[in-house]
Amino acid sequence: MRVRLGLISFDAGQEVFLGRDFAQAKPYSEETANTIDEEVRAIVRECYSKAREIILQHEDILHSCASLLLEKERITREEFEALWPKQPKIETTAI
Repeated sequence: MRVRLGLISFDAGQEVFLGRDFAQAKPYSEETANTIDEEVRAIVRECYSKAREIILQHEDILHSCASLLLEKERITREEFEALWPKQPKIETTAI
């Protein structure tokens, strides 16, 4: 979790419509707006990296799924799950 700005809402609580930003002032400074933009970029960059990592980690399954879909056009949940290696069941106990 990113904490550079903290748990603060910077929304003025106004309705959103095209042109709102041009007609009204923001309830925060330009410096804060830049910080918000930097944080959003960093979050998007982190999420992109994680998504790419997950895709590359399972690339073989992705290609198998694509091949099966090209062949059949539709697959069932069971067919999709059969593409994944079997995971041992983990028993959980109630506390």
